[in-house]
Amino acid sequence: QGPLEKSLQNSVVSERQRNVEHKVSAIKNSAQMTDQDVKYLEDLQEEFDFRYKTIQSLEQSDKNSVLIKQEMLALQAMLNTLDYKRKEVLSKIGRVIHEIDMLMSNMLTEELLDWKRRQQIACIGGPLHGGLDQLQNCFTLLAESLFQVRRQLEKLDELLTRLTYDGDPIPVQRPQLLEKVNFLLYNLFRNSFVVERQPCMPTHPQRPMVLKTLIQFTVKLRLLIKLPELNYQIRVKATIDNNRRFVLCGTHVKAMNMDESANGSLSVEFRHLQPKEMKSSAGSKGNEGPHMVTEELHSISFETQVCLYGLTINLETSSLPVVMISNVSQLPNAWASIIWYNLSTNDPQNLSFFNNPPAATLSQLLEVLSWQFSSYVGRGLNSEQLNMLAEKLMGQQVSYNDYQLSWAKFCKEHLPGKSFTFWVWLEAILDLIKKHILPLWIDG
Repeated sequence: QGPLEKSLQNSVVSERQRNVEHKVSAIKNSAQMTDQDVKYLEDLQEEFDFRYKTIQSLEQSDKNSVLIKQEMLALQAMLNTLDYKRKEVLSKIGRVIHEIDMLMSNMLTEELLDWKRRQQIACIGGPLHGGLDQLQNCFTLLAESLFQVRRQLEKLDELLTRLTYDGDPIPVQRPQLLEKVNFLLYNLFRNSFVVERQPCMPTHPQRPMVLKTLIQFTVKLRLLIKLPELNYQIRVKATIDNNRRFVLCGTHVKAMNMDESANGSLSVEFRHLQPKEMKSSAGSKGNEGPHMVTEELHSISFETQVCLYGLTINLETSSLPVVMISNVSQLPNAWASIIWYNLSTNDPQNLSFFNNPPAATLSQLLEVLSWQFSSYVGRGLNSEQLNMLAEKLMGQQVSYNDYQLSWAKFCKEHLPGKSFTFWVWLEAILDLIKKHILPLWIDG
């Protein structure tokens, strides 16, 4: 195990994940208990209403009797209880909202970032990543709890229209609580729209995020809030960059549904998108041809709108940066750019990364190079082979634990006395193994 995998290992089935799941179900329970309190409040108010109207309907002469005076005192006591119960329900709702807020801003956001980082590492051949189903469960339960709280606040508003009094807590507290619930729902939905499977050409499954012009690629999105009423209601639109250099051809608007995925998640897969380079104004084809820059990063964006229970929420998300090629000969260098980007940064959207690419530690890079062998030709590298690569990169006898290696040394500068770079040499070895000696390589 190298440094990258170790850094991810701690979080795979982390204590934090169990903690999140535990807290989410506690919140769900609290929201359901509050439902019973609201129901009790409604019953109490109906009884009060009935007794109050009964007194109102009596003749004036009857109103002065001792019995009526006692009834009035009983009504006053009921009103006091009502007031106490209203305050109690609002306080409980406030607590549920606060707990959801704390959970979302601390643990849940961290879990999601963690999953996104694991996805980046898996895209460049690293260990398989899971955890999206657990996240979906948490997001869905929180959304259900927030909608439940919204219904409770609506019910309080209904009770308010039938009865109010001096010092009534509902008109004072309800608007702020509702505003907070809506704000949390917006944030929850915005974070729940994710790229489940990054763009990839089916012809090159081990080389995601490298896209060839006029060749179809696939990409899959998921909404982590799985509510039956959203099935087939959300239409997702795919676009590419804002620089107008490329356009997406093919079906770029599709509806999300629960039928296409094996686990019934609310997702959409685009299978027929292809990038096309726009002709420049001079009528030439710009960078088309073998000169397309393989360090130029682009982004595929997705947008949609959710309309649910009177809320309209605009959602958008983007793929990890992709590299465009116009010729398969550019694939090795494009893949090197994808490796370097995802090895060096957690930022899902730094399209200017290669204006000043950071160095990588040699130990991390060697780990990723071993992954290239395990994902492409079925077996990773042993320590002897890794030492040999370290020498090739850095010269004799290096201690490579924290040695920093530049992007130029990896992919731009020729090896000493050779007419090719380190990466071109290594990529050719992978190809050689794949085409000619695969069984021997797998047997060790």
